[in-house]
Amino acid sequence: MQLTSLLVLGAALGAMAVPSGHSHLHRSAHEKREPAFYKAWHSKVGKPAAATPTTAVAAAPAATTASAAPAAVSSSSSSAPVPGFCGNANSKTKRASLADIASKGNTGRDGWGSNIKLVANDAVNKCEYTTVFQNVAKDPYKVICTNKIGPTGLIDGFWHTAMDFTLAPGESKTVAFDGDSQGLCTFGANEVPKTNWGQLAGTYYEFDFGSARNNLWSGADCSSLVAASEPGQPIFGCDACDPDDGTCSTILPDGSGTNAFIAGTAELDGLGINKPAGKASFHVKVGYTG
Repeated sequence: MQLTSLLVLGAALGAMAVPSGHSHLHRSAHEKREPAFYKAWHSKVGKPAAATPTTAVAAAPAATTASAAPAAVSSSSSSAPVPGFCGNANSKTKRASLADIASKGNTGRDGWGSNIKLVANDAVNKCEYTTVFQNVAKDPYKVICTNKIGPTGLIDGFWHTAMDFTLAPGESKTVAFDGDSQGLCTFGANEVPKTNWGQLAGTYYEFDFGSARNNLWSGADCSSLVAASEPGQPIFGCDACDPDDGTCSTILPDGSGTNAFIAGTAELDGLGINKPAGKASFHVKVGYTG
């Protein structure tokens, strides 16, 4: 998954105006290549003045290199309710139209951002798509989750918050995602930094769960492209793993990384975790140092 640095979006995506020449724009596409799962959409950008909703085309997935799976994490958020998309028959939600899902993924059945919910840690057994966030640092960490597409249908989700939470040192919390959700959770010590244009600039954990354009495959990665492009911005360690097969995407505070999007990798594709259709539960260590 990635956002590359382009001055003009492709014809399939429309154009986005920016306020300065040095700013970068988003490219969002599932490219038809074999055999990897491609999802391109992250980089430093200037605050958009106008844009058109994105569309996407299918791509076929494949596994990536493996590294050690994360350790077990402690329980938290025990009282958080299970959202309707996890199978709660009593929850009343509005189903997103096929046109909405086809053009921008699922940004929420019951309002923008309702596809991303904080749940109890045991909800990993009830929900199809989850991520457990564990703070392995000595400082509290703020986490902000958002969709790729913002509330008005523009490619500006990186300036908005769907939900947020704080992790105390050693604490773990679980987030559930509705199917066909595309976006990111970004984090930083005590607070999430921003660029001069107001874009979220912590380390990104990017996700694409149950992709309708990719035969319901799921994918995730760690990215520091935004922070690395901003002079003076800190890079916070990220270790995102699939505990089922040990595949990880890792970034260290010095800017180095493995199977992840770090400085100089904006044009690459196929990095990160790729998982075939079915249940996907990833684990992310924030504040990771190796």
